[in-house]
Amino acid sequence: MIHISGEGEDARIGARGVVALGALIFLGVAATLSYIQALSDFTAPYELPLEVVRVETLGEGNASRASFTTGEEVRILVTVEKATRYFSAQEEQSFIGPTTYRLIVAVLDGRGRPLLFDSSVRTISPGEDQSTAFNYKVTEGSPRGECLVRAMAWSGWLPSGSALAPEAGETAFTIR
Repeated sequence: MIHISGEGEDARIGARGVVALGALIFLGVAATLSYIQALSDFTAPYELPLEVVRVETLGEGNASRASFTTGEEVRILVTVEKATRYFSAQEEQSFIGPTTYRLIVAVLDGRGRPLLFDSSVRTISPGEDQSTAFNYKVTEGSPRGECLVRAMAWSGWLPSGSALAPEAGETAFTIR
């Protein structure tokens, strides 16, 4: 028996109470650790296995840059991650095996006109992340101003292809 005394009140916990309290503490710690582990793995919210996690523009020496001039090359680096599992109809499912996808990158000027449209076919396994680079050369005729870079992961070209990531990844850069 454990005796606890406080400001004018006493409490006594018997052997069964101590065992029950220990079990509750153990279950709480186990649930917290399981939750932290679940957060550390990418779990897709849908049956779409991929996520475009980063889109960035790089300049000479692969340094991050957001402004370019005529004659310079914009290196677009896109990182895609494949989930290890997803939730479907209130239950958790695992992604098994690799997924082949088409990574599509579009660079659009301030009026939405395409300056670059390129793609690469890649294969990725669960829990893996991949980075793919695309290059865009700023030419004399390139429009000045802000440009939008949009990266999408699809199973193939339309009309037979479908999205494998719930959202496109985006970034912007400026042509001076």
